[in-house]
Amino acid sequence: MGLDSKITPENTNKSITGIRFFSLKNLFSVDRLIGTLALFMSIFHLYCAYFGQPEEIVFRTTFMSVVMVLCFLTYPLGGKIWKGKINFLFIVNLLFILFPLIAQYYILNDIEAWYLKFGYPTTTDVIMGSIYIAVLLEATRRTIGLPIVIVAIFFLFNARFADLMNFGIFYGPPMPWKILVNFIWIEEHGIFGLPIMVTASVVTLFLIFASILQKSNIVDIMMDLAYALTGYSVGGTAKAAVVGSGFMGTISGSSVANVVTTGSITIPLMKKMGYKPYFAGGVEAAASTGGQIMPPIMGATAFIIAEFIGISYIRLAIYALIPAILYYMSIFFFIHFTSINGKVKPISKAYLPDFMDTLKKGGHILLPLIVLIIFLIRGYSIQTTIVIVIVLTFIVSFLKPITRLTPKSFLKALEDGPKNFISVAMACGTAGIIVGSISVSGLGWRISSSLLSLSGESMGLTLILAMLICIILGMGMTTTPVYLIVAAIVAPSLVKLGVPIVSAHLFAFYFGVISSITPPVAVASFAAAGIAGSNINKTSLEAFKIGISGFIIPFIFCFYPSLLLTYGPLLNTLFVLVITTIAMICLTAGLSGWFLRQLNFLESVIIGFLPIFLLFYLDIRKPVNAVVFLAFFGVIIAVQKFLPYLSKVDKLFKFKIYKPKEKPSIITDDPGIVIKQKIGHDYQAQRYSGSRKDLFIGWGIWAIILVILMVFGDMHFMTKHYLYFLPILFVISYFGKVLLDSCK
Repeated sequence: MGLDSKITPENTNKSITGIRFFSLKNLFSVDRLIGTLALFMSIFHLYCAYFGQPEEIVFRTTFMSVVMVLCFLTYPLGGKIWKGKINFLFIVNLLFILFPLIAQYYILNDIEAWYLKFGYPTTTDVIMGSIYIAVLLEATRRTIGLPIVIVAIFFLFNARFADLMNFGIFYGPPMPWKILVNFIWIEEHGIFGLPIMVTASVVTLFLIFASILQKSNIVDIMMDLAYALTGYSVGGTAKAAVVGSGFMGTISGSSVANVVTTGSITIPLMKKMGYKPYFAGGVEAAASTGGQIMPPIMGATAFIIAEFIGISYIRLAIYALIPAILYYMSIFFFIHFTSINGKVKPISKAYLPDFMDTLKKGGHILLPLIVLIIFLIRGYSIQTTIVIVIVLTFIVSFLKPITRLTPKSFLKALEDGPKNFISVAMACGTAGIIVGSISVSGLGWRISSSLLSLSGESMGLTLILAMLICIILGMGMTTTPVYLIVAAIVAPSLVKLGVPIVSAHLFAFYFGVISSITPPVAVASFAAAGIAGSNINKTSLEAFKIGISGFIIPFIFCFYPSLLLTYGPLLNTLFVLVITTIAMICLTAGLSGWFLRQLNFLESVIIGFLPIFLLFYLDIRKPVNAVVFLAFFGVIIAVQKFLPYLSKVDKLFKFKIYKPKEKPSIITDDPGIVIKQKIGHDYQAQRYSGSRKDLFIGWGIWAIILVILMVFGDMHFMTKHYLYFLPILFVISYFGKVLLDSCK
């Protein structure tokens, strides 16, 4: 940071110590308040992870209240909170910001009295709870959208006025509003139920950890490794998008975030190599959507599933591993067959990052992910594990300049993490309203019974109906609420039909995830189309086709639970694994129009869909049926090997296969320039350019904050004086941010 020897009105914000001073306008700006609140949340959750959480209801309500305030600051009505004068919108925004804090004080002021209210709410409680529910729905509307709010209002209305909804399963006894508010707001069955508990205590920590990793340059390193591994093969740019998105899935559980992060690199390069924009967008959307189902760090919903069914998270990750690999394998083969069919040329290794060189430069930043997996397998608590790997990330980042954290980048990481809490917390809170309304009204039991009756207790038909419910809900809702609703109304039916509880809940989870690429509302596809500059409908349909295995795999592990590596003898598991792999390869071959050679229309239909039919028609766990399936696959290979492609069939059915552009633009450009613009990052340019003085001051500020927190922890200050601890921590966060913002 440069120093000024002369004081002028323009540079009065600088001092000889290197710390900038700010005007009152900057000191109390909305942006600074948002950053302070986000930093406060990160410090609070890390403090609780290390020293222990307060009482459950205290912890959950604090989390929700602070996130709601952060939401209303980040997404104000009218675009801005303050426009230079006090007006109606400013007052409304201020009321929305203040109410969660008032409600939190109302709860914490006499926590013992709060527990006595369970089942016996006062008139004031009902009024406060009603306003709280309305404010939460408004926060959800701003962050996620109107559809999930409409669903929540519908189920609330049904619970209250079920006697007026005289149609089918929605008819029933009405619940008094007092009972609804008690169940949804006061007790721990609704808003402050299990989803918020898991989000506040576990998901938040993973999001903070992921944010710190991203500030350590891990995304660029992962993308370079992906291109080094696959870029030289046929369809290498598209395959690298798949591998890169799979890597990205280990630090991010959001499909849209994956698309935006990796797609900005992969989609333009795929277009340069000759893929049509909608295909490039479809590949990225389908691959990024798989990030939520890819262990070791899956989507936020996976933590809720583990808690819901009473198993450890790492055990659930093991169950989900093979289905996730099959999903990505299917996309990989689809790209491979399509690229061969379209004659897309691979990239020369001369233009790609070197795998070992990339590992030498930044491979050490992958160590925390490895340690994370090891500690979870060894049975350490998630809170302890996250604290350890965050400390480890901080330490190993200093091994090389390209990954080195600075005081400012560390501050930004702790600010960015909580901003990702907002949509997750709002989704879980509103899902609590929905599930609470369904539970208290008895609607969940009625829907479950009706599903079994409608399907004639057929597993296949019940699964199809469950899939349709997931897809319809997924059109306007994120994965978490879709899963929670389906888990409440459908999973019990599946379990009654003999589907293992893990398979039933993963089924709901998969279709909640895959809704991101399911037309007509495919949010991941829309994000990819924006980057690719393609038609959103074409991109959505292409992503749906590329990721179609995601619609079939959940049915497979419900019919064959051994796919989850949990049920049945080893030999049966091997049969299921091998035959499912073959069926997925055949499906992608049929859809892409290529296997060992080009396929005509009839071959595409037979090779693509007959193996899937046999997979469900035959019980492939039996050796005889497995041999029949393998014999059929042998016939397919023989036909492909010895019979030529018959173009007359395609002319008869007027069938055309997908092919990239005839003349990819990369042919007219220098490949080295094109590729190096997108990959092979200039790590030298990313090194810290500030002074040692800034580093010394910045890390000194962080050290002071750490010492204060350690003293508070040793004194058990939070436990003894919780209502004082929160404002003190906020003040520490505020002045820490003011001082750290002054560093470069």
